[in-house]
Amino acid sequence: MFSEHDVITLIKQNGEKIENVRANVQPDMIFISDAMLPIEEDDVFERKLRNGLIERYVVLDRGYWDTGNMPAHYQCKVKKEINVQRQKQPSMIVYNLYGHNARVNNHSIDNSVSVIDINPDEVFDKLEYAINANNSNNDKLIACISEMRTSVGKPIFLEKFQDFVSLGANLMTIIGPYLPALSQMIKQ
Repeated sequence: MFSEHDVITLIKQNGEKIENVRANVQPDMIFISDAMLPIEEDDVFERKLRNGLIERYVVLDRGYWDTGNMPAHYQCKVKKEINVQRQKQPSMIVYNLYGHNARVNNHSIDNSVSVIDINPDEVFDKLEYAINANNSNNDKLIACISEMRTSVGKPIFLEKFQDFVSLGANLMTIIGPYLPALSQMIKQ
């Protein structure tokens, strides 16, 4: 039928090995006359070369033939594995996290609650400094900060906070980082 001058090993997906299989190995096909072999797609053939190196081929299509005109056999379509170690190395991912309550969620939902333990006076001082450093027309915002400072822990704080946010809406890039700390004060 065809010359089976190669000796290969069939490695099943469960790790079982069937050694000393006679075959004819071609670049994209492996011909095997033993029709009783349990060859399946994704199984692997290994062939040891004369120089000691090992070639591995993944079965893409087992190609079982039983036409009646010739004995049953396999014409396996295969793909040669190239440098398996290089392909299976994971890529390195580096996360640089900064600030209060920094976290990373990969393919998951974050159900955590952020609690910032910071002195309210420190928040207001930093907020005033940021506004003064980035805006020349800031009297109304500074007045809102003063009103929030005196109303921390009181029911009126929420109203003062909302006034501050609506007045500072066009400065959100400046005041945005302080909003989590300020909103936490609403609960006090």
